[in-house]
Amino acid sequence: MTTTTRDVRPSDPVRRIMTRVVATVPSWQSLQDVARELAADEVSCVLVADGSRALGLISERDVVGTVAAGRSLDEVQAADVMTPELVWAGPDDSIADTASLMLDAGVRHLPVGDGAEAVGVVSARDVLDVLLTGERNRVVAEDATGGPAVVHFEIGAVDGDRSRRFYSRLFGWSIDVDDRTDYGVVRTRSDTGIGGGVVAAPPGVPPWVTFYVAVPDLDDVLARAGELGGRSVMPPTEIGAGMAVAMFADPDGNVVGLVTES
Repeated sequence: MTTTTRDVRPSDPVRRIMTRVVATVPSWQSLQDVARELAADEVSCVLVADGSRALGLISERDVVGTVAAGRSLDEVQAADVMTPELVWAGPDDSIADTASLMLDAGVRHLPVGDGAEAVGVVSARDVLDVLLTGERNRVVAEDATGGPAVVHFEIGAVDGDRSRRFYSRLFGWSIDVDDRTDYGVVRTRSDTGIGGGVVAAPPGVPPWVTFYVAVPDLDDVLARAGELGGRSVMPPTEIGAGMAVAMFADPDGNVVGLVTES
């Protein structure tokens, strides 16, 4: 991303958050070389191109799926696994409209350009960072005269994919999974309430359901929770985009999350 989500609004053009360095590979390239390209450029997708004309897109998930199917990365070419029917966003399309386009098309990455030549790439994580930050800011602003607002819920599951399917089918939620973190960001598609996340619990950690409260100072709240009979469960931890989280247990052992933005 070219700027922090704190500086961007959902109504801003998507060019403000797109990745401008577009990694490309030819259609005949082996998937092993594609995997090396993904790792070397530290990107989550590459475009398959013929000269300057984009033919398709390959994500980290496509590479993982090929390995899981037992196929040799050296024997599979980029053209064999790429998504050929690309959905494009224009550089001046709003971030909110780009998010809707992703949801409607069921994709996690979009080339940004004129339908043939890409000037950038945007991921679901990029647009969701902006939308979630905007929602948190809205909730905090509306509740400025009251106590800290609940801004996010989280479900830690034994099997992340199974739970995401369960809640998606039960409530009709859209859950976008980040390829790098395997964190499923929930979009309820409701005009009220808050969003959340569904993630696989780490090995040895029991499943959980919790909520996050937006506060200005994580250390201060953890200290006060300890004085009131609670205890710190997770110290302040940076999660990127100028955000940090922490967790505490109340006197009954219920775990609650905290989030702040610097």
